[in-house]
Amino acid sequence: MRKHLTAFLMLLVSLCIFSAYVRAAEVPDPELRGSITISVHFGDEPVSGGTMTLYRVGDIAENDGNYSFVPTEDLAMWGDSFSDIESPDLADSLAEYENKPSGETKEVDSAGEVKYDNLQLGLYLIVQEEAADGYSKANPFLVSLPYWDEEAHAYVYDVDSRTKAELIRDVEKESEKDDTTPGGSGGHSGGKLPQTGQLWWPVPMLVFAGLLCIVVGLIRRRGAGYEK
Repeated sequence: MRKHLTAFLMLLVSLCIFSAYVRAAEVPDPELRGSITISVHFGDEPVSGGTMTLYRVGDIAENDGNYSFVPTEDLAMWGDSFSDIESPDLADSLAEYENKPSGETKEVDSAGEVKYDNLQLGLYLIVQEEAADGYSKANPFLVSLPYWDEEAHAYVYDVDSRTKAELIRDVEKESEKDDTTPGGSGGHSGGKLPQTGQLWWPVPMLVFAGLLCIVVGLIRRRGAGYEK
């Protein structure tokens, strides 16, 4: 009986230790620093050029063992919450807010990437301030640092985030060029350029008039012959 009781107690202690270990693994370590790598692609092709700006907009908050993000002190007057950090409307609202904290701007490298190192944990807003040549700006989006990896059951402190930039159509680019070309169709020079079709409309009338004159001449000549 004593052996069974001892084995049961050892099993119970092991379960407690294991539970404590799992619980500890689910707690983000505020002392750690992280990184965010932004990859800009169009389809499967990397897009270089332009700039990305990183803003720290959220602090980590704990409530009964549950972790979430709350606005930083700089956003105390913003008047909203982070109830859904996946919402594009939330990212747009933060990007348009004039009194958001200062950000860090970097250029997108030749591989279509921007990396921010040694970051304090929190919620970050990514805004493309300048688009790459031939592309429109990527929509603002939010990145959590760290983020919870469901498959690994662990927090990830080096985050890779991929976004897409939409290619501007060549037709639109050519249209913009025409609008800025002197004397072009969009130049508003004050008058219309002559159209080549306008030079040909008298020709059929002149041919018809010539044939009519010939016919009248023949009729008059034939009439004069009959009088003789």
